[in-house]
Amino acid sequence: IAGIRIPESNNENLDIEAIARIKSFDFFKEHFLPYIKLQDFIAVRNFDAENNQVVYDKDIFDAESSSWTGEGNDIKSKFTEQDAYKRYKSILFMYQDNRTRFIEISIDHKSPFIAKSWLEIIIKNINLSMREENAKTAAEYTEFLKNLSAQNNPKEIEDAISKLLESQLQKLMLSSANKNYVFKTIDSPLAPEMKSSPRRSLIVILSTLFGSLLSISWVLFDHYKRKSQ
Repeated sequence: IAGIRIPESNNENLDIEAIARIKSFDFFKEHFLPYIKLQDFIAVRNFDAENNQVVYDKDIFDAESSSWTGEGNDIKSKFTEQDAYKRYKSILFMYQDNRTRFIEISIDHKSPFIAKSWLEIIIKNINLSMREENAKTAAEYTEFLKNLSAQNNPKEIEDAISKLLESQLQKLMLSSANKNYVFKTIDSPLAPEMKSSPRRSLIVILSTLFGSLLSISWVLFDHYKRKSQ
C-alpha cells in the first residue's frame, strides 16, 4: 500500500509523526492488537493457496473447534504484549521517498489476505486516531482563544488572537471532515498472487554452492591428510 501526506493539514511533520506512531508500542497495543485474531499472529504454520485457507499448527490451535490446544494454552498465557510487539516490528516495513514524500507500507505474513487486512487496519486506525486527537486539541485551543478574545485586549493582541483562531478553526474543520487525515491511499492493499519468500530458486543455488564448497574442502582436507601420513 502507498500513501501520501495530505498537504491541507498545514503540518509538514504530520506524515513523519504518523510513521513513528505506527511503529510505536502504544499504537500497536491500542489500535492494532485488539483488531486481529491472536491465532493469526502466533499459530499460523502455512497457507494453502489452492484452497485459500490458513493452516494452523495443530499443537497450538485447532481451527475446527476454534480453540487453543494444550501447548497453545501455554504459549497464549506466556505470550505478552511486548512479545507480540517485537513480532509486529519484525513483519512491518515502511519506506518514505525523500523526494516525493510518498510512503510505502507492507506486512509480511504467510497469508496474503491476512497481510492485506492488517494493512487496512493500520491505515484506517492511524487516520482515525490522529484525526480525533488533533480535532480534540484544536477544539481546546479554539475554546481558549474565544475566552481570551472576550476580554478587553489591545488591538494588536486581538489581531493575533483572530489569526490564531482562524488557524485552529481550519485545523478543526479538516480533522473533522477528512477521513484521510494523514494518508490518502494511492494503491490499495493488495494480496499478492506470488509469495515473496522463501525463494526456492535462491535456496537451491545457495545449497548447491554450499554443498560444492563443502565437498571441495573435504577432498582437499583428505588429500593433505593422506599426504602428511
